[in-house]
Amino acid sequence: MDTPAGRGVFYRLGSLGKGDTIDVVRKDRRTAVFTVDGVEVHDKNDFPDEKVYGDSGRPELRVITCGGDRSAKGGYEGNVVVYATLTAVK
Repeated sequence: MDTPAGRGVFYRLGSLGKGDTIDVVRKDRRTAVFTVDGVEVHDKNDFPDEKVYGDSGRPELRVITCGGDRSAKGGYEGNVVVYATLTAVK
């Protein structure tokens, strides 16, 4: 979400592409490396709950933020979803 101080932390999330990586530092101080499988923009009125939140049977990461066109009411009409799979732990 954008703020009066500027763009939100995930503003550039949609610029990620297939094969990019996201590093997540775990509580045990190791780093989980997730590789991006795809990036999609979904309309808020047609959000694919099962695809985004359903169990895939493997370690995955979903990063979600507002996206798409700006609404006349303020905010955004959709969501950007990054789909990524765990590929390494360092």
